Amino acid sequence: MRNPKLIEDDVIDIPLHVPVNGVLDTLTVRSDISWGAFHSKIAKAMETSLENLSIAYKFSTNAKADPPHKLDSAHNLFQLLEDVSEELSGAAGKLQKKKFMVDIVDIWWNKTKAQSNKKEKADDEDSNGGGKPADAVNWDNDTDVAKLPSLKIVIGLQMKYACTQHQGYCFILKNGDHRKIPLSDISHWAFMINKFPKKYSLQTPPSVLKIKDYDAWEKEVHSIATITMTALTQLDDYNHFLMAISKGDIPCIQQIINVALHSGTSI
Repeated sequence: MRNPKLIEDDVIDIPLHVPVNGVLDTLTVRSDISWGAFHSKIAKAMETSLENLSIAYKFSTNAKADPPHKLDSAHNLFQLLEDVSEELSGAAGKLQKKKFMVDIVDIWWNKTKAQSNKKEKADDEDSNGGGKPADAVNWDNDTDVAKLPSLKIVIGLQMKYACTQHQGYCFILKNGDHRKIPLSDISHWAFMINKFPKKYSLQTPPSVLKIKDYDAWEKEVHSIATITMTALTQLDDYNHFLMAISKGDIPCIQQIINVALHSGTSI
């Protein structure tokens, strides 16, 4: 089912925020999209089946307390597209404090998360004799951490790399240098730990983040450069030595030998 009103007008691109395993991704759909195509595209982006897809939507310009709108039928999509058209036409010519996005809400994820949090709270209270719940996560155990949802791993990374010096998050290298980690990289790092626990951990970031020990890297480059220059210098001295012998240039031969011995060359 397509929106006849929007077909008559210019087709527009609608920016979406789509949740994927606890982190956000961006997606764009056209305003003349059908329900079947929209449903399949969202399910693919969220890495779930059509049967398990349970979603709603909000606008980034809505108040935080506003509840999301249901989005499980062609009628709901029609309403979404009309709301977008109204929102964008009303925003024309106005200075927007916040970029307009359609935030897709994963109802299944939120429901599962709420049930999981409720169970964890009950388990913590039982283990503490009904007292104050404790954080049962052993952040030093990579296996335990990898079993957590990405959203909770994000919290672990934020706690581990919180930097009061830069009011954010930093990866501190061996030489004491700080490498700032933006929230988008922390979310990606958490996702990779959850998906590839044998390769990544709270201590081992994905290489795509380009966090590395520049001090050790510079020493390695300097060492390679020194070896290369030494080899080239020795080769150059050898060529000069052979040329001096062929010409019978005794003073030049003596000078090359003296310089070589002074540089540590053995005979």
